[in-house]
Amino acid sequence: MGCVSVNSRRELAAAEIELAVRDGRMKMDSIKAMSAGLIVAGWVAGATGAAAAAPKNAVQPGHSIHGRGFDEGPRQAARLMGGTGDVDFQVTTTSARAQAFVNQGVGQLHGFWYFEAERSFRQAAAIDPQCAMAYWGMARANLENLERARSFITKAVELSRGTTSREKKWIDIFSRFFDERSGNETARRIRLLAEMKNLARGFPDDLDAKAFVVFHAWDNNEHGIRIPDRNELERMLQEVLAEKPLHPALHYRIHLWDGIDNERALPSMNLCGKAAPSIAHMWHMPGHIYSKLLRYEDAAWHQEAASRVDHAQMARDRVLPDQIHLYTHNQEWLVRTLSYVGRVSEAVAMAKNLIEIPQHPRLNHYGVRESSARYGRNRLVEILIRFELWREIVALEDSPYLELTESVYRQFQRRKAVGLAHYHLDNVERGDRELSAVKRLLDEQLESRDRDYAKAEAEASQLGAKSAKASRAAVDRRYRQRLAVLEKTVNELSGYGALARGDRDDARKHFVKPINLPPEQLARALWSLGDRKAALEQAALAVERNPNQVLPLAVQVDLLWRAGEKERSIEAFNALRALSGALELNAPAFKRLEAVASELGLTGDWRTRRNESSKFGPGVDLAELGPLKWSPYDAPDWILPDASGASVDLRSFRGKPVVVIFYLGSGCAHCIEQLNAFAPMAEDYARAGIALIAIGTDTVGGLKKTAELASEAGGFPFPLLADPRLDVFKDYRAQDDFERMPLHGTFLIDGEGKIRWQDIGAEPFMETKFLLKEALRLLDLSRDPAK
Repeated sequence: MGCVSVNSRRELAAAEIELAVRDGRMKMDSIKAMSAGLIVAGWVAGATGAAAAAPKNAVQPGHSIHGRGFDEGPRQAARLMGGTGDVDFQVTTTSARAQAFVNQGVGQLHGFWYFEAERSFRQAAAIDPQCAMAYWGMARANLENLERARSFITKAVELSRGTTSREKKWIDIFSRFFDERSGNETARRIRLLAEMKNLARGFPDDLDAKAFVVFHAWDNNEHGIRIPDRNELERMLQEVLAEKPLHPALHYRIHLWDGIDNERALPSMNLCGKAAPSIAHMWHMPGHIYSKLLRYEDAAWHQEAASRVDHAQMARDRVLPDQIHLYTHNQEWLVRTLSYVGRVSEAVAMAKNLIEIPQHPRLNHYGVRESSARYGRNRLVEILIRFELWREIVALEDSPYLELTESVYRQFQRRKAVGLAHYHLDNVERGDRELSAVKRLLDEQLESRDRDYAKAEAEASQLGAKSAKASRAAVDRRYRQRLAVLEKTVNELSGYGALARGDRDDARKHFVKPINLPPEQLARALWSLGDRKAALEQAALAVERNPNQVLPLAVQVDLLWRAGEKERSIEAFNALRALSGALELNAPAFKRLEAVASELGLTGDWRTRRNESSKFGPGVDLAELGPLKWSPYDAPDWILPDASGASVDLRSFRGKPVVVIFYLGSGCAHCIEQLNAFAPMAEDYARAGIALIAIGTDTVGGLKKTAELASEAGGFPFPLLADPRLDVFKDYRAQDDFERMPLHGTFLIDGEGKIRWQDIGAEPFMETKFLLKEALRLLDLSRDPAK
């Protein structure tokens, strides 16, 4: 937007209107609305040059003409993907295609696929701008984002006059819910559920109304409002499923009984994914119940299915993983479940894959609680330590997988893993180095806490002793957990360091202090100390606390065998064999059991046959659902002219990474700010071996005008290329397909032509130092032999 010529904008408007008339998919008032919107957008697009030339409230380039709420979320066209559920949610529209996208969006809502649901509803609105329920759907897809939801529901209310009484009720119910003036959140939630029940009773043929009643009752429960009668909700689900056995409401039955009465969810287990096979979360949900029932192999199967479906969609639609609601939730649960069944190398690979995912200041970094970066690092370290993969830790210690970050927690987490690895490999000096570093971290945190004490008490001194005490308590709360974990880490490393030196007495002093070891790991430590009885007690405790997990059982088998308790060891071994179909025999914990297997005449592979996926029904092949791991996608090739008219080809950068900036022409002030932000960093990028290029919406002649806006005389220190037809913008999806405007985009393309990182949106990406650091991390990962 903003930098496309007025003539081009008018041509787009005329073409779209002609298509609408020819296909008979819009009423005349819809076509007039589209025409007006595109003409306004085109007028704004042509307003280049000084700000004074634009009207006072002109829309900025890249921003929606509908308001700020439309600037976020998906802005690229949806497709009718199929496999989103047997949904028939009738709305007022003259377009069968718009109705199909509404049905798809409602199915995606049922599957908690909110990002794609909003995209489907936006597509419906793009086809039929008068479709009020399309805007209702956008609002419903932002249930936890009141500001955006209000912008959508307001539009739905405006258009609701031409709808049915049923649609008006849907819109009115959610209009009241999203209006914070109508009561506090609890009151609004209670009213929403009551009104949804009335809607379902008033329109008994509306199966989705009944399904959403169950959802909102469960969702209210998640927000502290107890469900009074789950059986009533179950009966409502049965009414839906009696009409449509594969309705995505199967999903809600799992949520309804999850952790309450898991067996009652079983009828939905093997149907949920099949009900909406394109929605990853529908495959994931049975994993909740199977995990609660300790059927970890079944849980892993469903979580792997979800992972593959997500990755297939990301590759197809070029969506970053952390844009997908519940993506990381599934991935980290998959990693844990793989470890429970002994698929150790796969668990490590999946944890590493989470670290390989592009980090982003808004979406994914260690400071985001449920992010790929945070989950990946936590699960990787956890599994490497629990399965005693000491050599693997040493191989990774200088890689991005175990990088030293500014986060105190990540620092001692990494130092603990590396220190334990070196102590177990008898490299005492290197282990001591990590122990010393953790001690320094602890001292620094204690000093920081004392400074905060003094500052808080000084600020509160004028308010009296009571206030000073409260301020000190607040500081305590801020540091308590961090200090406790650091102190435990010091105790653990000190204990293992003493063991590595052969000093059992010194080691014992540390292991009796507070530590944070899993019980099976503590059992091994106690055995090394010579405390056999305590070791066996801890091993038994590990099995009791982690039933049906193979690692605690393997540790118990080994220690019982070493203690000479062969009968008990064989009994535990037989229990392990019943769960052993997927475990990896070469993992240290399982390799130690060769003597036990040999005693029983089981040479070679002593595992029982792995439970096959045939129980999930015919026609479900995991490999066909998509790739197991996330990977970068191919960058579309392009050849574009520079300011001199010479052609520049993306292929000429093969072997060398390049950052490509899509900017909206010389008339976009924010774009010029972005180019001027990258300009002084050009040398830093060049030293890192990374080229910079900017592709604009200008003509070749217009590139000269952009160059004149450089902060330093002589233009920008990187090539400016012209894409006035927006062909490359569209290829890279730096385009709002709904409003026919280009968007700001920044991409990192590696030497093999893969897009490693991207940012597309209403605003240009300005964090140049972050991108350089992230580019180096991602490129390092792509070269890492340990990957």
